Parts: sequence; structure tokens; C-alpha cells
Amino acid sequence: ITAVAFWERGRLSASDALQSTRRPCRNNIPEYRTRLANYAMWAKPASRVMARVLKLAAHRIQTIDHHQQSCQGHEGHKEGTEYYVLYTTGPDVVTESVLGVRDQGFYDHDRHHHHHHHHEKK
Repeated sequence: ITAVAFWERGRLSASDALQSTRRPCRNNIPEYRTRLANYAMWAKPASRVMARVLKLAAHRIQTIDHHQQSCQGHEGHKEGTEYYVLYTTGPDVVTESVLGVRDQGFYDHDRHHHHHHHHEKK
């Protein structure tokens, strides 16, 4: 075990997961139906899962349209702001990191960073 994750409340309905694609920030990728919480009570030092969580949060903050409207669905500003937090640094980041990151360009950036970092060590 390298990390322990918790899931939030009940699973999202299939239609709620699909509805999440209406938010431009999601780039047509639906939420997983199980939402993992964005806190860990324990993780091994240098846990790869936790490193991926932090990298994905940084990636989303750097690449997303910084206006919270990009995470707004049909429900309005307040909920759009809440979803922006959930998507950029909240439970959605942990869920994607554990179940499989589907963000476009995330692994390309990661490989480039790894290669570059590896080069520096030589």
C-alpha cells in the first residue's frame, strides 16, 4: 500500500456523471461515478499516487481557463465556483489520479518533465 483514499457520499448517477461533460473545463470527459476525497490520512513517503495528485492539480491550474465560468454548468455562478475548486484541486483530482488520468497532455508533460529531469542528473 502506498496511499489510502476515501470516497465521498454515494456514487454519482450515470446521468449526473454524463452531465458533468457540459462544463467546458472537463473537455468532454465525464466524471467517474465514484468521487474520491481530496485528502489522505496516510501515504508512504514519496508516494507516486500523491505525487500524481499534486502534478495533476498543478497541470489543471496551469492549463484550465482561469475564469471559473469554464466549470459552470447550467446551475449558476456559485455552483460553478464550487465545481472549479472540485475540478482543479479537489476530489476530482484525486479520483482521476487513482483511477486513471484522462486529461489531455498530462502524460506528455509528465514524460517530458521526467526525461528532462533524468537528463539533468547525468
